[in-house]
Amino acid sequence: KLTHRGSYPPQARALARKLERHGCSQEFVGIVIEDVCKAAGVRVNRRMSRRTVGRCIGEGGVAAKIQLAHEIMDAPSLTASSDGTSHRNIEYQGRHVTLRVPNYVDDSPPIPRVRLLGVDSDTDHSSETQVKVLVSALTEISDLFNRCPSLRQDEIKMSLNTFFSKLKAMHGDHAADGKKNHRIVGEIKKELGLLDLGARQILATAPEELKLVVEAANDAKIAEAGGQAAWDELSKEEQEQASSRTAAEIKTAFGLEVYEQMTDDEQRAFDMLLWGGCCMHKELNAAKGGSEGMKAWWKAHPDIQGPTLLANRDNAATLGDMTKINEETNSAQRRALNASEAGGVKTTLLAGALFNHANDKKGLQDTHVIYFQGIKPNGKSKRFPDTSTTRYGSNLDGAAELIVYLKAYITLLEQVRDKKEKGELNHLESNVYRALHDPATLTEFCAMIIYALTVSWPYSIRVRGPGTENVNLLDLGPLHHDLKAHIRRIIENPDIIFGNDLTPNPESCTLDGGPWHYPEAFAAVQKLAPSLPHLRDVAIAFFEGTLPVWERFTAEFDEGGMIDGLSDEEKLDVFMPTTNDANEGILGSIRWDKRTKVNASTHAFNARAMFRRNNTQAYMDANFGAEHHAYIMHEHRRMDASGRVQAKAEAIRSHNATVAKEKADKRKATKTKKDKAAQAAAAVTLITDKTYLAKLTKGELEEQLSGHRLL
Repeated sequence: KLTHRGSYPPQARALARKLERHGCSQEFVGIVIEDVCKAAGVRVNRRMSRRTVGRCIGEGGVAAKIQLAHEIMDAPSLTASSDGTSHRNIEYQGRHVTLRVPNYVDDSPPIPRVRLLGVDSDTDHSSETQVKVLVSALTEISDLFNRCPSLRQDEIKMSLNTFFSKLKAMHGDHAADGKKNHRIVGEIKKELGLLDLGARQILATAPEELKLVVEAANDAKIAEAGGQAAWDELSKEEQEQASSRTAAEIKTAFGLEVYEQMTDDEQRAFDMLLWGGCCMHKELNAAKGGSEGMKAWWKAHPDIQGPTLLANRDNAATLGDMTKINEETNSAQRRALNASEAGGVKTTLLAGALFNHANDKKGLQDTHVIYFQGIKPNGKSKRFPDTSTTRYGSNLDGAAELIVYLKAYITLLEQVRDKKEKGELNHLESNVYRALHDPATLTEFCAMIIYALTVSWPYSIRVRGPGTENVNLLDLGPLHHDLKAHIRRIIENPDIIFGNDLTPNPESCTLDGGPWHYPEAFAAVQKLAPSLPHLRDVAIAFFEGTLPVWERFTAEFDEGGMIDGLSDEEKLDVFMPTTNDANEGILGSIRWDKRTKVNASTHAFNARAMFRRNNTQAYMDANFGAEHHAYIMHEHRRMDASGRVQAKAEAIRSHNATVAKEKADKRKATKTKKDKAAQAAAAVTLITDKTYLAKLTKGELEEQLSGHRLL
């Protein structure tokens, strides 16, 4: 029997979640169970409905939140990360925590694991909103855990301070909002920590002393309200709010006393909130700096022909044969030139749009794949690097792809041209074809490949390659110091690479001291180098462009900084992943989910994703009893009936309306102010007599200036 007393038992509900996880539609889970049992000669007494399957998935999401709270309670410390994206004009924020957890299968010691906290739609992308939603998510999991039948022997309840007191670091990309989030969270951590210290100190304070403090605080509270009569006129709610603030102030004051008595090391541990940036965002921005370095080199050598201009169709029509601003350049041509780009990175972006566009209805797509199936050996990707979606390292990979298979790409474009009725390439195809014949663009490709071979690819393998899941970002200070020293060494002595007619020893050139990671790419560069007289200088310019970016984006590892001052024991206690891939991945997943499951809510997505990514079934098998299964069933039904989806939509509508009104009112006020100023200026009698002007006061001169500005 699939049911027991009319209800599906935990085993059946787990089976439904497992089938859905492996790709079975909710609608067909019941049918699949029925058919499999029938094939095994077992008759099922009831078919599980789509709605029941949805409830099973939702219950898994509730269990995942309880699990996360339980793991936070047990962990000695944790780190947090986040990232945001937009989908259909709505902001989404993905959040993860990293902490040491058991595997729930055996008694092996806990190891660091990245846990999904969820993805939430935000009313806006401000740091204040992001932190507010984080606090809301933590409050929810705390409430679920605290009301759940006991899962811990000590029965200690989870609070916001449980999380923030254990939070030792935050990491993400290098966007300004991430740094601001870190600052705001640090303030909350300090505030909650002092409240907790104060609450403990109050328990240890003599009643007589505490009574005096409370009486003084209450007197100050009433005085602030305007006296006893004014206090009595306040509503009960206003009095409760004031009393709550006073209680918090008392706790904070006691907490500060305890904090000030701590040693420097104790205060440092109490305040610790490190920040670390995603290593692949460091590499991405460094490559951008290298591209800017090449642009600067061409600009500094106007007598040398730079990369061919790759203007879009409209700008190309405006420019004609013009490639540089001169005396005959009109304003439209000037705008077109400023908006148009050239060079290796621009070409890889265009090639990505042509050969592997993010929209599978655009570009050559499978024509490209089928063509290269006859050229590339087995095991080599037949798709062009994903520059169309700015995947990490894709521009450097694209440069290598185009240089290694240069003749093949030229032949492919010629085939595409010759297949057409008019025998002409379209504008995008023509731009790529022209760039592949341009010596300056090929020079940039080769410079990009040299950087990739010597720095980027070895670095990426160290921070994102196989086996790096257990690498702690805090341990990578020496790697980044070595990387910058390696780049300086190449800049100061380019012969390391270019000596002996570009026949270097790879072990002396690569960051990891190993062989070339893509020998065919270096061989292709060697073959082209004799026809590229400026390759050495352009490559050095690329390295020079990356160095200040690496300096800026690795500042958290600077000597004397917080990470540099950590002991080995502290580094073991605080684990940060080397990349922000977890958040990048979950945001990509929700975008895909929103496209393929158009009616599914964000809550349903979180239930599936958290259950799957956090290994929740193993946690349930190890910790749940009948009372816990009953609890998550009840809680999911309560949450499902709470109208939270509608409440979120209403919050977004209300926020949009409020922001629109505020901005409209601000524009109206600005216009009114300008109109009044214009009217006042128009009423001024203009004076042009220099002698008389010299006698005017400052205010009168300002009136004259306002009047003259209207002319």
